[in-house]
Amino acid sequence: MPAEAPATLQTRSLAALLRSATKFESGTLPTNDEFRQLLEGSSRVGGARPKALLHDEDGEWIAKFPSRARDGAHDVVGLEATCLDLARQAGLNAPDSRLQSVGHRRVLLVRRFDTTDQGGRIHMVSMRTLCKERPGMFVTSYGEMALVVGKYSGAPAADSASLFKHMAFNAAIGNVDDHLKNFWMLADVAGYRLAPAFDLVPDISGRGDHTLAFQYGFACPTRDALLAVADEWSVSNAVGILDEVTAAVGTFSETASKLRVRAGKSLETVRTDIQQRLALIRGARQRPGT
Repeated sequence: MPAEAPATLQTRSLAALLRSATKFESGTLPTNDEFRQLLEGSSRVGGARPKALLHDEDGEWIAKFPSRARDGAHDVVGLEATCLDLARQAGLNAPDSRLQSVGHRRVLLVRRFDTTDQGGRIHMVSMRTLCKERPGMFVTSYGEMALVVGKYSGAPAADSASLFKHMAFNAAIGNVDDHLKNFWMLADVAGYRLAPAFDLVPDISGRGDHTLAFQYGFACPTRDALLAVADEWSVSNAVGILDEVTAAVGTFSETASKLRVRAGKSLETVRTDIQQRLALIRGARQRPGT
């Protein structure tokens, strides 16, 4: 039987929670109850920025708050909403999401995929656990993760193709924070399956290199390199997958505008990086930044 899901707050609590997150970042400790709600939400779903677990008539959500300390000039919640939209356009299994205005700021709500309609919680296990990563023993490539998917998935061919598409999408948008705790497997009636893609954010750090290697390097791969990976993993229709990803990510500017992502130099920097990455994945030879 699925475990019971933790209690959540109603979405009407967003304004108070956003104020609490802002206070906490500025060095002012919120009231005990406000701090507990933020702490519980952030600890249960992981990640660096403050979060909360919420619900409304449409279901259960993770609320991600903007961070003045971490985001700098970037509209990170808007960028993540954009990338989730692009992922769904590309045919990736990605959760529903929406941007919620709270005064002059916005909060990103991402639908939880680890809960059941009956209020239970579906068991999940991270790739960090399945890959047995520990101090002194690190997984460094998507290929190593693909071996684990083949071993544990209830539908290894389908999940290998899904992981390949997720990898190509990360390369295209510049999601360089692609560490193992951002990949999970979710219990299913047929066994464990690759969980939906989440925490999809462009390279706002400007570092260029990814956390996981694609084949032989950590920079954005060429189309030929990705096709070689697909051959190693026995992924069929790799060309179609890459075309679907590049077509979706190619609408970044339009999607960001539709979602009213804050414009300016920071957005132009992200746009330029994505254009360079798309050129590589579509078949051009020049690497980003050269």
